[in-house]
Amino acid sequence: MPRAGKSQIERVFVLLDVGVQLSNPVWWHGDDATTWYVDLVTVTVSGSTYTVRDLYIDVIIPTDGRHHRMLDLDEFAVAISDGSLSPLDAVDALMRWQRFLDTYLHDRPEPTSDWRDFPPAAIQRPAGLPEPLAAIVDNDDG
Repeated sequence: MPRAGKSQIERVFVLLDVGVQLSNPVWWHGDDATTWYVDLVTVTVSGSTYTVRDLYIDVIIPTDGRHHRMLDLDEFAVAISDGSLSPLDAVDALMRWQRFLDTYLHDRPEPTSDWRDFPPAAIQRPAGLPEPLAAIVDNDDG
C-alpha cells in the first residue's frame, strides 16, 4: 500500500557497477522519502532487455541519521544451501555488496555520522525527471 498521497508507481535505480537496486518504496510507512531500500541484484542483458534478479540481501537506509538495517542474510544462506544460488555466484554477490557498502556508505573503517555518497550522486539527474519515463512494466506480463 503506498504512502498517503503517493501513487503506486515506484521509481527504481539500478547501479550496474555494483549490482544494486535502489528505491524509495511506495509501501514505506514513514512520513518522509529519505528512507531508501537497497537490494543486492544481478543484471543480465539480452539485446535491449535487462533482467534484474533479486539476490536476497537488502539494506534499509534512512538518510536522517538513523542507523541502516541489513536484511535477509538468512535467505541468502538458504539459497546457497538449497542450490538456488551457486557458491560462485554467492562469492561474486558478496564482493559486489561489500563494494557497494564501501563506495556509497562507508569511506573509513570507523563509523561516521555521514554517508560517503548516498543517495548516489549518479541518480540525482534521473531522479528529477517526471514519472513515468516509459510504459509501466508489470511483473505479471511475462
